[in-house]
Amino acid sequence: MLLTLTNFKIRVVTQTRKHRYLEVARVGVGAIIVIALITYGRLLDVLSNTTD
Repeated sequence: MLLTLTNFKIRVVTQTRKHRYLEVARVGVGAIIVIALITYGRLLDVLSNTTD
């Protein structure tokens, strides 16, 4: 009984860890995309301003 409980606990901990890593990765990717879009928009603004 005790062994099954500890195994279950370990399994839950590893699953939550994986989930946490996924969440962090998702947030990181989202931030990178936002930063890339902002820099792309600024570059377009600069290019359009120089062509004027």
